[in-house]
Amino acid sequence: MEAKPKNEWHLNPAEVTWGTKSLNIGGRGAARESRAKDITACQIELVHIPTGTKVVGEVPQGHYTRKQMQIFRAQLWPQLFSELESRVARVLHIPRR
Repeated sequence: MEAKPKNEWHLNPAEVTWGTKSLNIGGRGAARESRAKDITACQIELVHIPTGTKVVGEVPQGHYTRKQMQIFRAQLWPQLFSELESRVARVLHIPRR
């Protein structure tokens, strides 16, 4: 693992707000049936408050269990944060990226 320079700029998570939109189209006949029969999707938006820069990512529509959707959202979050960090660095003219 490479050591990162100590003076490297990073986006402050306290300056970021976020929101989600979810879609759930029922396909189950009863509550005890698997959620994988439903069609679900999720969209996550991160916004850097000081600059207004935003990124949006989504888990496409599909038949996911609750656990699968949690995993997909957990994988999407760091990707979006990294993309937001890059965009904010460009807006602020920080030579890092």
